Amino acid sequence: MLIKSILVVNAEEQERRVHEAVEHYAFQIFKNRGATTGHAREDWHQAELDLICPECSTQMQLDDTLWINASVAMFKEGTIEIWVAPHKLTICGEPAATNQSDRCSQAPMIFQKVDLACEVDVSRVHSKIVHGSVLEITLRTVQKDRGLTIAGAVKASDGGFWVRAKMLDPRAA
Repeated sequence: MLIKSILVVNAEEQERRVHEAVEHYAFQIFKNRGATTGHAREDWHQAELDLICPECSTQMQLDDTLWINASVAMFKEGTIEIWVAPHKLTICGEPAATNQSDRCSQAPMIFQKVDLACEVDVSRVHSKIVHGSVLEITLRTVQKDRGLTIAGAVKASDGGFWVRAKMLDPRAA
């Protein structure tokens, strides 16, 4: 599976783009219903359900790197874009054609929004697809408070990680 692009898009612009897509799709739902008035909230809610995928991601910070793993099985190959801002990330793309009854697969674009656990340097982003359908994104964190430092991570036999952390005196860093 290929990633189309990684773009620096501020958080407000990410929200505006998602809002605009929901607005257009809600109008499409309205038209498909026969332009019957009185269902604006239902149409909007349905558009949000169809376009904004539940967050299926994990985050782990180790030293000055933030790792994000996200499922991207719902996206069509080669259409994935990653929008990154200092505290927010949006993964978007065309939906994979899973089956015709799936409303989400009929949407023009779907989104997965991720609020980041810490501030990141938007110029230092790397991504790759692992295990066929997991997007692994690594971001360099912006170091402000050095009160907590992750000392190391050990890979567990089940594929997970055990993390050791220690508190340091910020004045000593």
